[in-house]
Amino acid sequence: MKSFKQVAISLDGHIKQLHEELRGINTYYKVINALSLLDEHGFHTAIVTMIRPTNIDKLIEMYEFLSKFETIKVWELGLIRPTGRAKNHIKDYYVEIQNLLQRLNDLISYIARTGGKIKVIMGTLVELLEMKKNTIIPTNLSLPTKFLELSPCGYRSSLYIKPDGSVHYCQLMSEVAPHISFLGNILKEDIKDIWINRYPASKQLKLKLKDLKTCIKCKYISVCGGGCRAFALLYKDDLYAPDPISCKVMKNLEGGANK
Repeated sequence: MKSFKQVAISLDGHIKQLHEELRGINTYYKVINALSLLDEHGFHTAIVTMIRPTNIDKLIEMYEFLSKFETIKVWELGLIRPTGRAKNHIKDYYVEIQNLLQRLNDLISYIARTGGKIKVIMGTLVELLEMKKNTIIPTNLSLPTKFLELSPCGYRSSLYIKPDGSVHYCQLMSEVAPHISFLGNILKEDIKDIWINRYPASKQLKLKLKDLKTCIKCKYISVCGGGCRAFALLYKDDLYAPDPISCKVMKNLEGGANK
């Protein structure tokens, strides 16, 4: 376990009701117990939360709750995607982009005012504490060659293990294109071998920003980093296409910054 730098856990609300309406009954206290154990043993922990209508106005309260755990270093906020069982209920989880941006701005302001120490990121889109509230995205960018050599994928140091033991580098990609993200099965193979040998050889993780021919021409590329490759596959059926979710969010961020 020493080679693992961080453990990620889903927690979709700071109170039992909010978490279990999405994750199922009798799951909340299991998560809290796991957090306590990780805290006790000094593991760096990332919390992953899906934003939806019932918790979007509770982000500051949840940040305060997470701050009680020394081990929590990262809080990743995401939107529920139309895959798996969510396909039939996606309208119930829809969040208006403008409302989302306002709530995120409120959260940023709170963290800046209180000196919060948990790093907050919005999926693979924007590192909120590094993108100032009133940032205006430049219209002319001269991107260094080194930047274009980076990977567009944010899941370069994690494993996602499904209930059947199958291992993927990304939860969403395991739903959209499991043949791309599949790395092995811990019920049949040594996880050490998967981590050391299979993971680095993954085709998608060898992608570079310069391979996204449309994205590298866009003025937002230095902020969104090409967005999510799984979203590109889900909505455009093309691993190299622009991620339409990132495109929409970037335009809204710029619009909000220029008001």
